[in-house]
Amino acid sequence: MYSLKQIGGMVAVIFLVFTFLKDTPIEAQFSKLAVAYTDSDLVVTSMPEYRVAQQTLQGAYQKSQQAVQNMTVGYQQKVDTYQQQQAMLTPERRTAQEAELMQLQQEIQAMAAQQEQQLKDQELDLMIPIQEKVQVAINEIAVARGLDLIIRSPGLLYANDKTVTDITEELAIKLGISFKAPE
Repeated sequence: MYSLKQIGGMVAVIFLVFTFLKDTPIEAQFSKLAVAYTDSDLVVTSMPEYRVAQQTLQGAYQKSQQAVQNMTVGYQQKVDTYQQQQAMLTPERRTAQEAELMQLQQEIQAMAAQQEQQLKDQELDLMIPIQEKVQVAINEIAVARGLDLIIRSPGLLYANDKTVTDITEELAIKLGISFKAPE
């Protein structure tokens, strides 16, 4: 199943191809177009920078989870204490403690949402430079090879190896990653 982002990307590629080819006779259209594909996700996940970013994010996630867990434990202790003392409390005191518990629960939810947003922001901060580095390398390969179009391969259903080139391994080498692209 493809995500909306992947489907949007495929639609954009198809649109670009047809825009590029709209005024060209059918028989000449595909002979002029130099196309390649790459599994940039495979390359990114093989990069040392990516592994460092993932470790950083994992540490931040664990720290975030621990902070929320600590607040939750404190909340649960207050709930337990309230339940034990509930019968002995005056209606005013019971109302005040219930309000305090509701406030604490809202604080926990707000903290969890804030932590989640901070993790998303941190992930963007870490991943954007990696993705930009990969894009620069893709652009350099495209220029060096005279390519008109490079397609991301996870959305690729079929490619004729005689007319369409897989540049995944070349991209990895350009980025200093040594691996053999899966066949």
